[in-house]
Amino acid sequence: MYFLLGWPRVFRLDTELSPAIISVTSFKDKRFFAILTKDGISIWLSKPTLQLVYHQRSENSVTLLGENVCAEWKDDSSRMAISTSRGYIIFFQLERDLSVSHLFHCADQRSSKKKESSELFFVNHRIPAIRMKQDCAIRISGGVQCMSQVRDDLFVSCGDGIIRKLSWDGSTSEKNNIAISSLPFCLDLDDQPRATLYRNKSVFVRQMQFCPLMGGLALVLSDGRAAFLIPQSIKFEPTQCRCVLAQAPGHESLQRSHLCLAANHRYRLIAYGCSSGEAILYYLDEVTGAMQVSHILVLPPEKFPETSKHTGPLSLLKWSPDESVLVVAWESGGFALWTAFGALLVCSLSGDFSMPNDACFLHLRSLEWAAEGYELWAVPADGGSEHFCILDFARSMTAVNYYGSPNDVVLLLTGDRLLVSLNESQNACSSSRGWLQVLLPPAYLSSNWPIRYASLDESGQCVAIAGRAGFAHCWLPSRRWKLFGNEGQEQNMAVTGSMAWWAEFVCLGCFDEQTQCNEIRLYSRHCKVDNLFAHSTRVPTLVSCVSVLRDLLVAYCSDNALRLFALRTVQADRAELLRLQEIALNYCVPHPYCVLAVLVTSLRAEPASPPGQSEPESILINCSGRLLFLARDRLVNAVPGRTPRSFTFSAATPIASCVEQVWCPRGGPQRAYLNNALWLDCGAAGIKVWLPLFGLDKSLSGFMAKRIMLQFKPEFYPLGIAVDDAELVGVQVEVSQYEGVPEPYCAIQRVKCVCLQHILRQLLRRNLGPHAFQVAQSCSDLPHFSHVLELLLHEVLEEEATSSEPLPDPLLPRVLAFVREFPHWRKTIAHCARKSEFAWWPHLFGVVGGARELFDECLRENDLETAAAYLLVLQNLEPPLLSRQLAARLLETSLEQYRWSLARELFRFLRAIDPEELHVDSPRGPTSPKDSSSFSFSRKASMALDLVPQRTRTHSRDKAPPLRRHSSGGSRESLGERADEFLDAILRKQVRAMLSGARLKELGAFGANLLSRERLVAMLRREEAYSVEHFPSALLRLHDEFGWPKPALVASGLPNRPLTSGYLLRTLSIHDDAASTNGDACDSGLLTPALAAARPLDALVLPLHPKEECSSHTTEESSTANESAETASNYSAADSDVILLPDLVPKGDSRAEQQLRYLFDVLLEGECFEWAFLVACALQEHHLISDLSAALLHHTSARKHIQQVCTHLDKGLAQLEEWVNAECLGYRMFIQHVRQWIEHLRRQLAQRHQAEAEDLSEHEDSALPTPPRDDQDEPQPDKADVQASTSNCRLS
Repeated sequence: MYFLLGWPRVFRLDTELSPAIISVTSFKDKRFFAILTKDGISIWLSKPTLQLVYHQRSENSVTLLGENVCAEWKDDSSRMAISTSRGYIIFFQLERDLSVSHLFHCADQRSSKKKESSELFFVNHRIPAIRMKQDCAIRISGGVQCMSQVRDDLFVSCGDGIIRKLSWDGSTSEKNNIAISSLPFCLDLDDQPRATLYRNKSVFVRQMQFCPLMGGLALVLSDGRAAFLIPQSIKFEPTQCRCVLAQAPGHESLQRSHLCLAANHRYRLIAYGCSSGEAILYYLDEVTGAMQVSHILVLPPEKFPETSKHTGPLSLLKWSPDESVLVVAWESGGFALWTAFGALLVCSLSGDFSMPNDACFLHLRSLEWAAEGYELWAVPADGGSEHFCILDFARSMTAVNYYGSPNDVVLLLTGDRLLVSLNESQNACSSSRGWLQVLLPPAYLSSNWPIRYASLDESGQCVAIAGRAGFAHCWLPSRRWKLFGNEGQEQNMAVTGSMAWWAEFVCLGCFDEQTQCNEIRLYSRHCKVDNLFAHSTRVPTLVSCVSVLRDLLVAYCSDNALRLFALRTVQADRAELLRLQEIALNYCVPHPYCVLAVLVTSLRAEPASPPGQSEPESILINCSGRLLFLARDRLVNAVPGRTPRSFTFSAATPIASCVEQVWCPRGGPQRAYLNNALWLDCGAAGIKVWLPLFGLDKSLSGFMAKRIMLQFKPEFYPLGIAVDDAELVGVQVEVSQYEGVPEPYCAIQRVKCVCLQHILRQLLRRNLGPHAFQVAQSCSDLPHFSHVLELLLHEVLEEEATSSEPLPDPLLPRVLAFVREFPHWRKTIAHCARKSEFAWWPHLFGVVGGARELFDECLRENDLETAAAYLLVLQNLEPPLLSRQLAARLLETSLEQYRWSLARELFRFLRAIDPEELHVDSPRGPTSPKDSSSFSFSRKASMALDLVPQRTRTHSRDKAPPLRRHSSGGSRESLGERADEFLDAILRKQVRAMLSGARLKELGAFGANLLSRERLVAMLRREEAYSVEHFPSALLRLHDEFGWPKPALVASGLPNRPLTSGYLLRTLSIHDDAASTNGDACDSGLLTPALAAARPLDALVLPLHPKEECSSHTTEESSTANESAETASNYSAADSDVILLPDLVPKGDSRAEQQLRYLFDVLLEGECFEWAFLVACALQEHHLISDLSAALLHHTSARKHIQQVCTHLDKGLAQLEEWVNAECLGYRMFIQHVRQWIEHLRRQLAQRHQAEAEDLSEHEDSALPTPPRDDQDEPQPDKADVQASTSNCRLS
């Protein structure tokens, strides 16, 4: 098929007069073009695009004969006829100008080393000089309406209703003229007895075209009727001609609206353009000869709702050279490309083509295809333009070479390069937009342009091309081409049919001009491209198609016969063909030109179950869009292990019509249904799949068909089928508009879409549920299988929910029952509902059940993500208060299972509920755009959820920020505060459950994922019940959660002697100073600044030496680990205690250590002193104990609370001492230090409370009235001195 590519190229006639262009026509071989002006004609070469000659008529000739109107070429391109406005036909003669060796001189600017080869290039491929001269001019009575060549004559339609037959030398005979008024008209050939003359005697032929394969002349009458003139002899005797009028049942308004026509001989179709902007395609019935409507080309209203009403009459029609694509142009502007059976490829009226009014191809008056359809020459219809433009196209090889590439690979060919789009596993070397661009070799293109055929091997690594002569192949990974070394061999061979790969051999049908023989040749890609390394087998007639499957080659020849050959390897790089059989097709094929493709396949009418190997089982023939199936009978005289020498085929059976492309996978047990199916592209009818039905119940197998034809319409025009992925592969044109350039730029991109849902839907509609389940089971491993089920459900729901009338047999219950067979069916229904219209939901849940019940089932099955999807549905179906309750249930469950991402989204969902709606009993209804923007299930949510506005972080000893907003008054603010309290209660409940279960790691993850550090600290401060019940169990749980090792014994023999209080006081004083210096660390998530900031070296804690006093020991900051180790070595091994050194404390993972330090800071700030104490014990770091002591001493809470904390710590320490002595002696030394710290802390707290009591009593005494004193004049002490003395008293 054809796809626009690049920018249009604009050309101007190389003349001084700048005449306006009327039309453009081409020679038969499409290499030369004639551009007609009002008073001249210009001949152009297509490749390269050059003007060769321009003939200017004299002013006298224009005055006497009239201006040029249209032109017609003779088949051999030696003569041309031009009609004029005054009823004349001027004949011109074209010939080669032998007086000029070449028209253009190409100078060689390259190095002298390449001069010889470049000169040879220009000598062999010089541009010819053409001479054009006027031969004669004859007058046609009645005026010339149109012209058409019929074999060796020129038919001219006149305005008086007569078709005159002229010779190319200008001679004519009146007895050969055909008068329209004397022709019998009928509706079909069986209606000849009732044939009558045309009632309108003034009617004439507006346009006509000869159709040799249909045996007649297609006509457009002046009254808008379409007719087909059928002669009984090839000479078109006037008395032996009759006309068949076209009938369009159900389209009576179109019967008299025909304006132009274009005949398609290969598909046996005739396209007529109508005044309504539509195109009607007719075909001739083989039995009755009537003109029947095949299909109508009309812009789809869903894509062109307004444009299709303003296109105007359809003025131009032109088939591509291979007759697979029809280009149409409208009188009001715009053009479109359609396939032969009505699939729209490109339309310039779409929104992508946003062209200004000065675009070169907005309004067209003439169109002509170049060779092989790579270019489209177009003439603008702006009246006085001397410009024309050329549109470049990329052509798919499936149009001319069905086995040109594997089924999942797209192969496009342009004028100078190949575009290969491989699958994902082979796409490593692809360039932009997923295409591998391979430039065609210039040495081959220079003499063999245009490229006619291309074929890719099964691996997608080697490609072969064939042009006017010879062929070449390329190894794609290295981009290295192999050409004929002997140019004579290349020019003597012309590929006449398609090419196919067999292993490393390329098989092609060709014609040898030297021997004048038709041959089938095999070339190895490992050898040189030379006839010495090729195997050739002669065939009697021209080879049109070649197909290969395993070791069998099938060639279709122009004598309407199939020839079967066996392929066999002779040597490493040589192979040979063995003749097997010849099958005549005269009974089913009207003409060899009508055969589009011949495929040998492993397809069987009765598929085996299970499927076996891909042996040749059938032959498919696409004849003018009608697919014929030749099934092979069982083998006769089969030789085991070798290709059989005899085949027996049944008669050809038509299995489909309107077929444009055929894909037949190789078969196999994997995805047996899809791999053993036949895939057909039928144009506007969409895709047809001839699916096998493997027997599931043997008792019913004899009553069921073995195959079934399913049909669906894809989103784009397919070019391949990826069976393993159950996807269709195609190409989409992307249009870009650039500033300052009126014409758009077109680029092509490979696209794909899933098609499995269409197959499942068609099977379920036909009550073939077991087969649909088997197909789905074979594809359940696909990554997009769940999406397939969603598409299946959504399409059926949309069709039935939007139906204006009740359906007698709804499909939705069957589809829902089918979806329930798969594990994630609830998720499929939820996603389908969320992507569907709100008005469809009652129809969906009326069949599947209530959304509330599905939500509860998801909670019971622990499928929280699906339950969240149903929550969005329930938000619109249930009152807001119930939606909030369900969301709260789901939130609590997600928090219990640590689904943080889901919990974040649920928080946003709850906060998005308007507090004023909580008292409304009716459902919320569809979410407005404003509401929908406030909440969405997105993974890009922030890592912290604050229920209150952000505030600056306070000091750890300050009061926590309040949890509720301080409203300025108003009901809405108070409702918002209650909503925040509702969420805050859920969070506090979860925090309480984590602390009661000693799940500190989960608490840290909870804070890091859902709350900011300030919110978590504030939440911990609000609760006073976060106490530890059993300290050893909590400590063990802490070790297990973080994978933190418990301390072990590192030495023995130390005396069991406690430390003195003076030593511990010095240790604590150091860390108190450090704590006061560092203050409260700034918040940084799990990695706190307490880790980043440098702390003083931990003081060494050692038992007192028996021979020394406490004063002899120092704990200065300059102490090092080496000194501590040396001190430890002085103890005798007979002592029974242990020594604990900082370097010998067991450490766990660094990440776990960061998390523990983060938790300590948070717990300390949140006044959870008992839990902070346990974290410090787990880390065994004394400076953390010092931080805890400082926090307790400077705490602003009541004395009763501090005493309770100390009491709990004392009890917990007693539990730890008992547990340490029994189970974990490694903690023994550290617990002893902690015991000393507890006693010291109690003394300090007692002193502080005594000082506070004294201050309070002094304040009370000062408040009492005092009698006047005599020493009132005595000076009073300064206020600053009083404060200083008070602080000194407290320190003492």
